[in-house]
Amino acid sequence: MTLSPRPSADFQTEAFNFIKGNEAVSIQVYGDTRGVPTLGYGYALVVRGANGWALKDTLDADLQQINITL
Repeated sequence: MTLSPRPSADFQTEAFNFIKGNEAVSIQVYGDTRGVPTLGYGYALVVRGANGWALKDTLDADLQQINITL
């Protein structure tokens, strides 16, 4: 299945609707296909850096936008 953006479409909305229609949402943390701790429709909670895995710098702010506090 391909995502075909339309010139007048909001990309964020179209991308989200595409993902939502093709993946299951998880309200619990799960390991993605590479074992990365993930939440929702594929939001990775960690990133790989020079010293290994670390929490995303924007994790708290991102989660606050959806009313989740760690």
